[in-house]
Amino acid sequence: MPKRIANIYLLCLIFIGFLAYPQKLKFDRYTTKHGLLSDEVYNLHQDKKGYIWLFTSYGAMKYNGKEFISVLKNLPFSESIIYCIYENEQGRKWVANSNKKIFEIVNDSAFIVEGTQVKSEELSKNVREIHQLYVDDSLNIYAQTPFTVTKFIKNKNYQAVDMTVRAEDSCTNEILKFNKVCLNVLDIKLFKHSNNPKKFYLKFLDQTDSKKNFEVKCQGVHGIRYFKVFGEETYFSFSDKIIKVNKDHSIKEIFINEEILHFTKDKNNHLWVACLGTGLYEVDEHDSIINHYLDGKTINDVLVDSNNGLWLSTDGLGIYHCINLNELYYDDSHPLGKSVNFIKMINSKIFVGTIDYNLHTFDHGNVIKIARRDYSLNDEPSDIVMFNSVYLIAYRLHIEELEKSLKLSSVKLPTSKPIFRSYEIIQYGVDSLAFMGRGYIGILTNAFWNMHNKFELKNFALNHKTFYGEKRNSDLLVATDKGVFWFKNDSLARPHYLKKTENSIVTKIRIDPQHNYWFCTRGNGLFKLNSNNELIHYTISNGLPSNIINDIYFENKTVFLLSTNKGLYYHNSLNFDFKYLYKVFDGEVRTALSFNNNMYVGTKNGLVILNSNIMKETNLYFNLNALFVNSKPANESILNTLSYKENTLEFKFDIISYEDKTYPIKYKLEGPTLDSGIIFSNKLSFKKLTPGVYTLTASLLAKKNVRYSVFTEKFTIIPAFWQTSWFIVLCGFFLVLISAYVIRVLFRYYKNKELKKNEADKILAEYRLIALKAQINPHFMSNCIAAIQHLIINKKVDKANEYLAKFSFLVRQVLNFSTKSFVSLKEEIEIINLYMELEHLRFDQITFNLTIDPTINIDSVLIPPLLLQPIIENAIWHGLLPLGIERTAILKVSIHSENNLLKIIVEDNGVGRKAADAKISNLKESKGIAITRQRIENLKYIYNFNTSDIVYEDLVNEQNEPLGTRVIIFLPNNL
Repeated sequence: MPKRIANIYLLCLIFIGFLAYPQKLKFDRYTTKHGLLSDEVYNLHQDKKGYIWLFTSYGAMKYNGKEFISVLKNLPFSESIIYCIYENEQGRKWVANSNKKIFEIVNDSAFIVEGTQVKSEELSKNVREIHQLYVDDSLNIYAQTPFTVTKFIKNKNYQAVDMTVRAEDSCTNEILKFNKVCLNVLDIKLFKHSNNPKKFYLKFLDQTDSKKNFEVKCQGVHGIRYFKVFGEETYFSFSDKIIKVNKDHSIKEIFINEEILHFTKDKNNHLWVACLGTGLYEVDEHDSIINHYLDGKTINDVLVDSNNGLWLSTDGLGIYHCINLNELYYDDSHPLGKSVNFIKMINSKIFVGTIDYNLHTFDHGNVIKIARRDYSLNDEPSDIVMFNSVYLIAYRLHIEELEKSLKLSSVKLPTSKPIFRSYEIIQYGVDSLAFMGRGYIGILTNAFWNMHNKFELKNFALNHKTFYGEKRNSDLLVATDKGVFWFKNDSLARPHYLKKTENSIVTKIRIDPQHNYWFCTRGNGLFKLNSNNELIHYTISNGLPSNIINDIYFENKTVFLLSTNKGLYYHNSLNFDFKYLYKVFDGEVRTALSFNNNMYVGTKNGLVILNSNIMKETNLYFNLNALFVNSKPANESILNTLSYKENTLEFKFDIISYEDKTYPIKYKLEGPTLDSGIIFSNKLSFKKLTPGVYTLTASLLAKKNVRYSVFTEKFTIIPAFWQTSWFIVLCGFFLVLISAYVIRVLFRYYKNKELKKNEADKILAEYRLIALKAQINPHFMSNCIAAIQHLIINKKVDKANEYLAKFSFLVRQVLNFSTKSFVSLKEEIEIINLYMELEHLRFDQITFNLTIDPTINIDSVLIPPLLLQPIIENAIWHGLLPLGIERTAILKVSIHSENNLLKIIVEDNGVGRKAADAKISNLKESKGIAITRQRIENLKYIYNFNTSDIVYEDLVNEQNEPLGTRVIIFLPNNL
């Protein structure tokens, strides 16, 4: 090349373009194709639940991040054009339409505020629109038009009061200052002193604290449209400028020089101004215009949402949405709007290489394009490194040198051997560099460079594509398409602890602050090599968002950035719990680094710069969108009056994030039916719930830096009357009653059955008694006839006649007793006396004594008939008659009352039972005694007389010789 041409060329190289290319926002556009009712959109509003409300020429809509939903559908079409909206802290909303009517919104329907209609008709005739609403804590409504302010008083049925102060000439303009809203109450018709506008003031009257009232001098207050309060600063707009009132009440004029329709402020302290026909202007924190968007278009309103996203409404182009104001892009026409090969920081300077063969750096926010030596080479920069106090730029096919001042050196830079597809250049040693290339590693030594004043590479051909290298001790770790190797002795070797990487395409090796080595792979996640040569493998099963990891960058000891094919992820801890990564950018990211509170992100579509504010909390809104009861749409108010049949519920939620993300829902149902779990859709269903009171709690499973609301809903399924507790108690009570009744019936049945059985037994026993008495009679008669026969044989005719007469009387008495169960004691004594008289006629040697307790009423005391006769007969025949002439025969009968018992004693002084038994051993027990014993047992059974008994006692003398027998009969005295 001729020297003159070379010098001219060198001057061109020295001139580096220091051009400021502002970054741009990336907007998505929504039109009728996406569900809008109309492309002409007026006001915008984000409510407390996160929905974006937009008011079009064909009606109102709200956006939940996925679809546009028509609202206020109960309004007729002529009333459906809404110009302004206000929402208080409790979430109640009011709107004013094109006919100056004021409505309150309830459940997405609009209802006229009763009492405001008359004033609305008046306003409709005199003003163009209500462009601002405010509702105070007492629910008084303020409606501002371009020239009036009307207050509707709630406790006076919304009686209208005109608050406008009329003035033909005024130097003070009164402003009512509320929490975040200001209202201009002065209507200035004419300025007589228009030649001296600097004398006019704005007087702010704070409605919440009068001590905060203040005045500011202002130039030209006529035509004020909007007042807005942001923090401690107040802004108000004119037709072509915005005035800012600072905390100290000083003012700053921001000239837009376009007709201003609306304005707002974002979290970065930037002002966004919507203009008529000239688009959108961005004003930075220093009150300077830094960007202009959508030139030639009318922006009706501008809204910054809770996640610092920007929304624009237009007069015929639909709405525009920038998902995050902290994401700044370069468009296709900008040099940094091309695919990024690498981003590298050297000595606090950022270098960006792009696919269009250019290298860029930054100087105080300006982009500096570093010119190449030879543009005839279609060659991309692949890396840059500082070596010997100069920058060496590695291109895919050659190397260039750049001084620290960013001026190209006059040194001849082309190497004696071309570089083929270099991917990276690193400092290999104190005096050497290593180049990673396709199929080779090149080594450049400092000594050889100084000697020859040019590059000379020593190439080592390899069977692998080498992407990256990093020094470890004195050797080199090399990333290849076949895993990680050691580069030793001019060749590649793989120790056993790196064998797990052999099937992985490793593209990057990075070192963290703890001196661990990280290997980034295409499709196989991440590997970490620690100081003990332990290799740890991480994949999506360990929480990685993807197995394609393009890069990992460690900002400091606590922060790292992860570049993947699915986006850029951030973590503020080096505990490497990948489950808590925070996604800061969506889309494929090749590389990224952090510097000066910004993140520089390299993508296929160019460089993206993210502001540090992107790391602030993201708001997620979690709302109930629809309710279905038994598969039919229902209003939420029905939840407290569900019937027992309405027990299948489905809750449909809106998860509002305005990003293409999905969030699982964790829920818990408490009540008679318990349920809990996690769902991966926005529908939560419960079937056949048991009646009762329930509490449903649902929340999103989101990672850190995400703030979201928790949904809680109480509902009641009213049981049928047969399912209520009182009915169950009543049924239980009736069951007890029925059981008691059944038991009583059964008891009575069995008792009656038992009584009938007992009655039958009694009747049977009576028959037995009658039979026994019938047995007594023949036995007694037989003895008497035998006695009469004995008297006749012994020719004692007189005695036989007397005996026969008494016997006849006795028989008549016995016959009288035959049908009676009981007789009086008196009647029984008469029978005994008559019987003893008969026996005395036969045996005159027997002495009979009868003793009766005088306290006993013999007429009222009852005893079984003929009870004593068999005992007395037995005493005479078996006890006394065998005495002969041994001693005088004595028979004693005594009757006493003792302990409510009738005690009857029959005692004889006969031979005793043993002697009698010995003499008549061949005889059975006396028939009369056996019958008497059986009668007493029957009495005890029939009448349940446990006290009835008959006791026999043998009487003996001191020598134990028998002296007779005593028989004691115990009977109740109340028979």
